[in-house]
Amino acid sequence: MKRDELIALLKVAIEESGRPVPDSFNESTLISNLGFDSLDFVNFLFEAEDRLGIILEMESVAPLKTIGELMDLIASKVSSSS
Repeated sequence: MKRDELIALLKVAIEESGRPVPDSFNESTLISNLGFDSLDFVNFLFEAEDRLGIILEMESVAPLKTIGELMDLIASKVSSSS
């Protein structure tokens, strides 16, 4: 899956969580700037998992700081599940 496709999917997952997508949303966007509380973030991850057919372990997600880091993790899961 291409990075621009991942960005588009993440934007949809953010919108479906009821949060606005930041105007400058890109790989350097800090996850903390998305305005999620912990429950919102878990729901966002579930939405991403459902859309991509992957499972993200919380211990892998917890240390991530940016959307780019999250995309790297997702890309590795998508490539290993194909």
